[in-house]
Amino acid sequence: MPVPVSQMWTVASYVLKQRFQGRRRYPLVLMLEPLFRCNLACAGCGKIQYPAHILKANLSPEECFRAVDECGAPMVSIPGGEPLMQARFAARLFAAAKGMGVHTAIETNGFYGGRLSDAELADIDLVILDMKGFSPEQHKRVTAGIDNSEVFEFARRLAALKRPMWLRYVLVPGLTDVDEEIAQVAAFGASLGVVERAEILPFHQMGRFKWEKLGLEYTLASTTPPSDDVVANALGIFRAAGLNAF
Repeated sequence: MPVPVSQMWTVASYVLKQRFQGRRRYPLVLMLEPLFRCNLACAGCGKIQYPAHILKANLSPEECFRAVDECGAPMVSIPGGEPLMQARFAARLFAAAKGMGVHTAIETNGFYGGRLSDAELADIDLVILDMKGFSPEQHKRVTAGIDNSEVFEFARRLAALKRPMWLRYVLVPGLTDVDEEIAQVAAFGASLGVVERAEILPFHQMGRFKWEKLGLEYTLASTTPPSDDVVANALGIFRAAGLNAF
């Protein structure tokens, strides 16, 4: 995971300290996934669902606090599923991490961003926003019928609060490789003024087994990962909008 601009000095100091002490291996980011649930059902997603016994095996706040303390990494991130399905838990964890002097990040689809207060958002140093599409029709197509008005509201609120953001866009041939959609997402991200980085995530088939094991219809069985040219095209669109895209 690359380092956000706001955290570069802290991480650099940490790395120098580890090297000075002769340590060759050390953690940079603790990625905590307290729950595996998500409110979306995006086509091809490797985290679409889990067996019931896994969904019930949630981490307690105390276990997470202890992990942050024991790990000693300068950053802690909560990826998805969708962390804000349990917004009170996430807010408590981030407040505790900040109290330990640890930088914080969250990966979210933004749908439940309204569950966090402005004060709670101040405890999150970086919001990584996964954008599935720009038009409501495309967003519903990708996410199995979910509207994206809340996502835009959350992104604009983060911009008003001057909270650093990254954007992520999953590139799926035949589904999200639509130049007009990519251009609109890129333009929207650039208009916010707080997006430090945009990432294009090429589709892969690593999650296929889970759909099949759970007996779910997998509509992307014949879809191949995007070619280098298709990825380069998407990167070019984001960069043309003025974003640092990778």
